[in-house]
Amino acid sequence: EISWLGMMIWTRTSSTANNPAGVWTAYDQSGNKYTATFTATDATSGSISLVENIVACAYVWSEVIPSGDYHVSLSYQDPQPPKATSVSVTGPGISGSQILTYNNAAGEWNINGTVPGGVIDIASFLQTPPYTYTFTVIISDPDNKWDETSCFVDWPTDLYTTWVALTKTLTFYWTGVSNASGYVVQLKDSSYNLIWESLETSANAINYSGAAVLTSGDTYYFYVQVRGTSYCANGTSYTKASFIAP
Repeated sequence: EISWLGMMIWTRTSSTANNPAGVWTAYDQSGNKYTATFTATDATSGSISLVENIVACAYVWSEVIPSGDYHVSLSYQDPQPPKATSVSVTGPGISGSQILTYNNAAGEWNINGTVPGGVIDIASFLQTPPYTYTFTVIISDPDNKWDETSCFVDWPTDLYTTWVALTKTLTFYWTGVSNASGYVVQLKDSSYNLIWESLETSANAINYSGAAVLTSGDTYYFYVQVRGTSYCANGTSYTKASFIAP
């Protein structure tokens, strides 16, 4: 397993210990799937070569605003020179179809054609996540097009930790989301260096089992990531909280 910034986790179904070669798969927070092939070039040093051009496509990001409603950002990555001639999106919060505008500086299609690319507002009382959006991409002419679907799920809430001095047990807790497939917890130091990542769990709590000893008085961050739901199988979301080590 390989961890990248932004909670992107690359995995492969079969592998040989200490050998990175193989086909790796990852999903971003919008549920898009990426595949990369690693070919070992020096088994002694462990160096590898990457044989894949990974290009991000349709992205859906969201945030909760003070009213409890959602801001949703939509973008389609299309580095210059753009291959698409038109990109439109349908989904929650959109009346009819949202036409995206190309931004040369960002190399993407987004709502306003600017950086940042603008948001749409969704009243949370109308519908709760998961939200699914369909991007229609046209290349050259209307007969040469395809649809790409992205979705995001609700995120965990009420994150907190407990410490039992007698057993020196640190436990992470959170309130989960409906129909979640599982959760993964990551622990990072004050510089956001990854210290530990849990195995996937269906529970709403997990004990820290990392090898690193936390420094008393230091600030740490922990992330709880949703690994899909029954309605959005590859969609992910995460929430971050901080605590001071006892």
